[in-house]
Amino acid sequence: TTDAIGEWEAIFPSMNATTGLTLTVTQLGTEDGKEPIILDDIAIGEVFLLSGQSNMDYNVSNMEDYLELKANANNYSNLRGYLSANIYRHGEDGMGSGSWYKLTADNIAGFPATGYAMATMLALELGDDVTVAIVEASYPGSTVKTWIDAEKYIAKYGEDADVKKYRSY
Repeated sequence: TTDAIGEWEAIFPSMNATTGLTLTVTQLGTEDGKEPIILDDIAIGEVFLLSGQSNMDYNVSNMEDYLELKANANNYSNLRGYLSANIYRHGEDGMGSGSWYKLTADNIAGFPATGYAMATMLALELGDDVTVAIVEASYPGSTVKTWIDAEKYIAKYGEDADVKKYRSY
């Protein structure tokens, strides 16, 4: 059920690393004709958030050994990535978009190099049984306070120049 501002959460117990799960989200009172939301190929594993400025936005395709990385990318079966949408990367029409995907030779070029390097090192250490997921949330030139909920920040600290600039984007 949602709270007064439309937010909700689901808390799951700790689970062992696994892949290939399906998650079905059903709205109560489905007599209104709403279909459940079904998410396939869910993985349980390790998730890391990468945040920063342009240093965290440097792509794998710019790395000196990119061709070698691309040639070996499909050797890692349980790497996942998520590129957060932002105006810098996707334009205003792309805001709110983004999705999970498997990191393969076909799509690592535009993924952040730091995140990909970390994911491959962790995959070697943890083994093929553990999915390693990297959530990239960087924006060149941003400050950390522009990444938190604006209304909560303003309620606590007031609206300052950084928040006004962020809202203008």
